[in-house]
Amino acid sequence: MNLLTLPSQLPIARYRFTFQPDTELVLPPYAASTLRGIFGHALLNTVCTCWEPSQDGVHPADCPYSHIFATPYNDKLPGSRKHHPPQPYVIETPFKQQLQIYPAGSDYQFQIVLIGGARHMLPLIKAVFEYAFKKGIARQNVRCSLKNLEVETPDGWQGILEHGIIPLHPNTISLPQHFPSDVSIQLLTPLTIRHDKKVMKAGQLTESMFLRQAIRDISAIATTHWEHPLEGRFQELIRATELVRGRKSLSDTKWKRHSNRQQRDMTYQGVMGEWTFYDLPKELSALLYIGQWLHIGKETTFGHGGYRITAGL
Repeated sequence: MNLLTLPSQLPIARYRFTFQPDTELVLPPYAASTLRGIFGHALLNTVCTCWEPSQDGVHPADCPYSHIFATPYNDKLPGSRKHHPPQPYVIETPFKQQLQIYPAGSDYQFQIVLIGGARHMLPLIKAVFEYAFKKGIARQNVRCSLKNLEVETPDGWQGILEHGIIPLHPNTISLPQHFPSDVSIQLLTPLTIRHDKKVMKAGQLTESMFLRQAIRDISAIATTHWEHPLEGRFQELIRATELVRGRKSLSDTKWKRHSNRQQRDMTYQGVMGEWTFYDLPKELSALLYIGQWLHIGKETTFGHGGYRITAGL
């Protein structure tokens, strides 16, 4: 019995930017939220086509800012997700515990996952990041120049810049033909899952909670940003999560970021560590594989819920 139908290729691509700072660049321990703010402000300043913002701050669907950074209301999604649809990008940086310092002329790298139609806007996204970094980033307003842009392939990172132009290149991921029943993952950034309006701590999370969240998140992304929504027997798939066993070594973590919009420091919670899932149906194993690009849980646009499979594939 097939509980889920997936195409062999998915409209997802991961890119890596390399910039060189003119002077010493100091970034917070977890810079993904900083980069998200830089990205959003630069998009608003350079590509927004609205004459003036609406009273509720919503941009029309044909505005490039909306298309990339602020996906509008989607009545095809269930419940509150209609008002908070997933975005077509994920910014990825390492989760560290100390300030990140990059000397002048060194390489500063970060990654961005683009989903669906956002992949075709890569030249615009490249131009927006170049604009922002040339203007100056971080508290020191450090100017940076673009050194390289690469796409992730099964054979590793492939440079795609040719005299500043982005030619045609692979921008999908291919799914394996077989998926194992036992899979181990390492959480690279804080995983934040809410249950009954509370953030789940390491001792409270279950395999079923994580897998149900993966089903919801990936289904919402497919509905919003892929050509076709996921097709499957979702109630049976959700029931199947209850039969999955696991072994985990997780710890709770917190980090703070300053919100310029709210003008205050905000504290985020999550868990990190290693987790092994046993007796996975192939459909749930496939979703675990896809989640390596899409991330799972809350605050995924600035990298929360990132993980990689360490055993099983």
